[in-house]
Amino acid sequence: MAWPEQTGTHSWCVRYRRGGGTESIPGFPSEDAARDYISDMATDRRRGTWIDPADSNTTLATWIQRWFPSLDLDLDPRTLEHYRSYLRCHILPRFGDVALGAITALDVTSWVKCNVDAGYSPDTVAGWVKLLSMVLTDAVDQRLIPTNPVRQRRRRGRRSRRITPEKIWAAPEQVLRIANQAAALGGRIAWLLTITAAWTGCRWANSPDCTATTSTSTPATSLSTPNTARCTNATAHAGSAHRKPPHPPGRSRCHRS
Repeated sequence: MAWPEQTGTHSWCVRYRRGGGTESIPGFPSEDAARDYISDMATDRRRGTWIDPADSNTTLATWIQRWFPSLDLDLDPRTLEHYRSYLRCHILPRFGDVALGAITALDVTSWVKCNVDAGYSPDTVAGWVKLLSMVLTDAVDQRLIPTNPVRQRRRRGRRSRRITPEKIWAAPEQVLRIANQAAALGGRIAWLLTITAAWTGCRWANSPDCTATTSTSTPATSLSTPNTARCTNATAHAGSAHRKPPHPPGRSRCHRS
């Protein structure tokens, strides 16, 4: 049962019974506005969609005290520890004292941006948001709030492109200089491995599998024909179905450090 009650010259509230006492919903400018709300409240109650404002005033910290013990018992202990850490260090300091019904999508978006600007990885912050969404989704299921504000977040405008480091390709003459420097430290094998990796695309892990099949008078001519070196790895073997695509003209596979 609910009824209107005047609280000031131009203000009214709606009172209703809850448990052994009464609760009030203030903020109505007239008796008619209060009665309209009572009518809507009765309709929502019949439909089973009414959310008690007193429940929406539950703080996030209070709700988490009920929510956390209800998590599945078969969750990995490390997962639970991550959840505790996220809640203790990041979520509760910002939203712990906020009522569930007062958390908005704008609040969550601002919190995310603040943490990313502070230097946290976007993927790390996304993990916190995912946990917060879990908490609020269960609050919706318990009829504490009507909707989950995290799910109401929308991206506005185009996302800026993240600048990725440019890959630097060494020119053939630069590869030769690198190989000569490697030879000064590791001998002819180091020279051969550097050249082979640069010209064939073999990964360093596969380079030791490369063996010379013919011998010529100079290193340059020994690498000038396709039959002078054989890489036993399938990705670099002639005729393999997984051969690597050709490199850009005039460029080698090596990256300059």
